[in-house]
Amino acid sequence: MPADYDPDELLGVAQAYAGQVTLLDTCLGAFLDFFDGLPIADETLLTLTSARGFPLGEHGRVGPCDDALFGELAHVPWMMRFPDAAGAGARRPSLVEPADLWATLLDWWNIGDAPRSPTAESLLLLARGEAVAWRDRLCMAGGGGRRAIRTPAWFLRDGDAPNYSPSRPTVGKSTMSPPAARTWPSVCSTRLGNMNRLFRVGSPISRR
Repeated sequence: MPADYDPDELLGVAQAYAGQVTLLDTCLGAFLDFFDGLPIADETLLTLTSARGFPLGEHGRVGPCDDALFGELAHVPWMMRFPDAAGAGARRPSLVEPADLWATLLDWWNIGDAPRSPTAESLLLLARGEAVAWRDRLCMAGGGGRRAIRTPAWFLRDGDAPNYSPSRPTVGKSTMSPPAARTWPSVCSTRLGNMNRLFRVGSPISRR
């Protein structure tokens, strides 16, 4: 977004996006009403997710303009609907990644001889509330040397520092939430060092 953007124009974009989400929700509801009347509804797992997030002004971006690893791009929804209504309405705070989707579907179809992935895990037990979280972090890598680590409490991004908000605190070229970077600079630096070690030793990462 340009530095002199019109806040009213951005508000209009956000309202239009909200309208699209409302329309999608209505269409999804109509689909479920139809689907529940089919015989296959009693044995079908439905899942809904997204390829990426959609920024609405965060970090000076609107829409899918680039692959910067900011939280609003990397954090996407993922909903699962079991035929027996297991876990209905529950929300899990566990860290998951896109590769978990195929592992979950293979598990649902009882395909046990598929190649193993160093990172992908089935989420069936987690979604049903029969297992606890097994990850304490997720590592991501993008173009231009961009890297990021997500934990239940932190999101640390390393790469090109934003140049559109001079007041945003930075640690080297890494960015964290302003209170964290301002209050705990030593913690931020330590986490950046851990990130460098993780990527240098070749720990499993999720590439986008």
